[in-house]
Amino acid sequence: MVVERTLDGLVVMATFLGVVPFVGAPGWVRTAGAAGLGLFVCALVALIALRGHVEALIRAARRLPGRLSGGLGRFVEAFSEGLGALAEGGEIWKVLLLSFGVWTVAMAALYGSFLAFHRSLPAYSLPVVMGLMTIGVMIPSSPGYVGTLQYSCILGLSLFGVPKEEALGISAFYHATQYLPVTGVGWVLYARTLKADRASIEGR
Repeated sequence: MVVERTLDGLVVMATFLGVVPFVGAPGWVRTAGAAGLGLFVCALVALIALRGHVEALIRAARRLPGRLSGGLGRFVEAFSEGLGALAEGGEIWKVLLLSFGVWTVAMAALYGSFLAFHRSLPAYSLPVVMGLMTIGVMIPSSPGYVGTLQYSCILGLSLFGVPKEEALGISAFYHATQYLPVTGVGWVLYARTLKADRASIEGR
């Protein structure tokens, strides 16, 4: 998951910086994009450095007491599996292609949000707004990125002449399309897990 998120960030920031020069955006936009890309590059370098120390991390996790040992141990093992993708060039390209596909779908949803408010913007606005939102949600905030996502989306849309009030509506609509379905599915799966656990306990 950590590796995928890092590569996701690299893809969206690289796309963002590739488009920004053609938009005529102010200097702070390029600075923000460069900072975001630099952060993800540093994260990738750190992951590559950790790749050779996975066994030591697993041993350290197993020395911890009780449940902490089991939970952290499973996390480190899953983390090590993700790091395995960095050892194989073919796997990295697969993850990058998957990441590109995911961001394409996300940008399509963002474009749909534009259309829902009868706002027709150029295609290159999508990676710009998406890039700024990606930077925005990296800032610690309330659960679900409420606030930071809206603010960064408003900033991005302001570059294309969208008024703040309309941009707020677009950002809220887009946020809902991304947050509510995932949260709803999560609650359903959580309820099913609880039901299965109760049935297992009662059957003993």
